[in-house]
Amino acid sequence: MRILFLNPYHGGSHRAFAEDFAARSRHQITLWTLPARKWKWRMQAAACFFAEQLRRSSDPPPDCILTTDMLNLAELKALLPKSCAGIPLYLYLHENQFSYPNDPLAPQNEFQWGFINVISALAADATAFNSQYNLSDFFEKWRQGNRILKESALPESAIDRVQKRATVIPVGLDFDALDRFECPKQRGIPLFLWNHRWEHDKNPESLFSALKEVIQRGLDFQIALCGEGFRHRPACFDEAPQWLGERLVAFGHQSREDYARWLWRANAVISTANQEFLGLSVLEAMYCGAYPILPRRLSYPELLPPEIQADHLYEGDRALSDFLCKWLLNPKSFQPKAKFLNKYRWSQVAPALDRWLEGHQNCL
Repeated sequence: MRILFLNPYHGGSHRAFAEDFAARSRHQITLWTLPARKWKWRMQAAACFFAEQLRRSSDPPPDCILTTDMLNLAELKALLPKSCAGIPLYLYLHENQFSYPNDPLAPQNEFQWGFINVISALAADATAFNSQYNLSDFFEKWRQGNRILKESALPESAIDRVQKRATVIPVGLDFDALDRFECPKQRGIPLFLWNHRWEHDKNPESLFSALKEVIQRGLDFQIALCGEGFRHRPACFDEAPQWLGERLVAFGHQSREDYARWLWRANAVISTANQEFLGLSVLEAMYCGAYPILPRRLSYPELLPPEIQADHLYEGDRALSDFLCKWLLNPKSFQPKAKFLNKYRWSQVAPALDRWLEGHQNCL
């Protein structure tokens, strides 16, 4: 089967997902991409761009088209050339724009971005979400959004119709690539890892507030702050090196090799995120044996078996400092390469995606 994968925001985890799946699928996948910038313009204009590319292409039409939540699939469907009419259209949602937290430095998030995801799902022949949390949140927010649409609100039957065509398939991870950097855990002073984008939705302020309380209580630790920073990053990162001092052992974006070594060395991985639809960085750290300390919200509960969730999930940001202090007083280990993480391996995910694109409903 010939699959055309349109990836309008080709960067970060979106890029890794597209390229890794293309390399592992049993089908022939052709990638058409746009750079990972100006995401709002991608959602508004990428469909026009790709439709024109299809119109000009001399290649035979693909057997199906796969795209992501960063494209307005309804617009693409309307603009497709006649040669592509009737081709099955598949939508993969890495996130949904209904639940992206407002940036305090930017205008308020508007319903329109989530609604582009809605009309894309309506236009798709089938939709996949990267987590059960993402799927449930999307349909819940869609129903809530009907109040904004008022007399133009979609009937419940339309939402149900889309939901019946929806499934959950996680993003695949290349755990084997981490194995060659395996090294012993840090001994002595415990090492925390915070490995997220340096943006407001990852809630770094709560992390730093909790760490300051830990310091006030006289407990020792080290921390690696690994993650991609941007031109407009939260101001708390600029102040962190001063008050953390020698406790700060890594700061900022790391090479893939150095990042993998921090994953293996870390004794515990922390998240404070207010937006997370799956949690790839946490999954990588867990695979490398870092003890997960995570908020009981978003997608995090489903990353852990129910019987161990109480040992790893804290209730609300104010509880984080107590959780960290308790762990530092009695550090616990985490089983590296835990078997329950195998469902995120590409060896499991790529065949599931193939079955989904072949039209199977039960793909996992």
